Amino acid sequence: MDRKNSTLKNAGALNLREVAARATLRSVRQQGHVYVELRPVGKHSIFFCTLCLTPCFNENVLYAHLKGNLHFRRLVSAKITLLLPNPWPFNDGVLFFNNSREDEVSSAADSTSDHERIRKCRGVRRNLSISYTPPFEENSNMELKIIGYGHIGAKIHEDDEGGSKFSRIWCAWLGDGNSDGCDESLQSPKCDFAIVNFPYTVNLGRKYSTDDENGSPSPGSFFQTDEFGRRKKRKRKRKCDICQQTFLPGRDASTLLNLRTGRFACTSRNNSGAFHVFHISCLIHWVLFCEFELWAEREMNARGTRGRRGKAATKNLQFSSIFCSECYGTGIVLEGNDLEKLELALAEARRYKVNVVNAQRAWMRSPENLQKCSTGLCFRSEDTVKLQVHTTEFCFVF
Repeated sequence: MDRKNSTLKNAGALNLREVAARATLRSVRQQGHVYVELRPVGKHSIFFCTLCLTPCFNENVLYAHLKGNLHFRRLVSAKITLLLPNPWPFNDGVLFFNNSREDEVSSAADSTSDHERIRKCRGVRRNLSISYTPPFEENSNMELKIIGYGHIGAKIHEDDEGGSKFSRIWCAWLGDGNSDGCDESLQSPKCDFAIVNFPYTVNLGRKYSTDDENGSPSPGSFFQTDEFGRRKKRKRKRKCDICQQTFLPGRDASTLLNLRTGRFACTSRNNSGAFHVFHISCLIHWVLFCEFELWAEREMNARGTRGRRGKAATKNLQFSSIFCSECYGTGIVLEGNDLEKLELALAEARRYKVNVVNAQRAWMRSPENLQKCSTGLCFRSEDTVKLQVHTTEFCFVF
């Protein structure tokens, strides 16, 4: 009886602590700190500043952080990139923090399976048909709703030799294209790829085995057995291949879609229907990096090879298309069961991902004021190249 009363008291204390934390969260958000949220850690919830990626374990630590120098610097940058009207409609837990769908996303993550969720991504205003093969099923066409567009642009500046150098690249959020000032941007050339967004669950995009389908445990299954012989689900945390940060359940995760073929980029590297997922902000940054490399490659090809330096630059050219950063697939259609060949060295791919993370951090320290919500990359002077830049329109679907 005493043990039961103790359990009830502990549960009551936890509930009161949770109520107090939610009251503090409402107060902080009403003060304009919309990027602050509660995240579960064990049996408790802690405050988390998405803007700075900083955990705050109680109310006092949170208020001290909001008054600190790091937060002040990040807030100055966010005011011209993330906190403008017509905000990014995403919440991935690492950069974007739109919390308008918190209740909807959490309930959907609990009640809907991954492949059912993919099937239910059907639009009503404007649709995009894709080809996708869920595990154990035949290939089928589905429709995804286009939720908005991003405008990819870049900045060039004059160097000492009188030429132009490419120093930064960005993606500005245009929304569904109906807002003011979007007409001119939507006339830019269209990108061959789009980003498909999903609420994240642990099995999203994974290849299922027959053991997983039948529910029988195996070394590679989702189950484990404790010391009492009871079987329970294995707790696993997946990390984004680009930023190496953990995915959060129900938050926005995304993959690449080839608009020319209507297939996910990863499907040209496997026949199982599996695809890789990333934080949507990380995938935007990866697309920007690929665009930078494509523009740089076109400029180098236009110059030709002159001397030893030109030949070395041509030898290192790797990019011919945007591709998945994890499997290097582009979503092209191949004959029979053939798979797309790997044309990029693993060490080189790792270096690219490090460059993406560093360039995004540099952007946050010195962003471009575009009068629109945006995110981008800022390159060091030794990484920039002389070239002529053209803007591109990018599509986001759900």
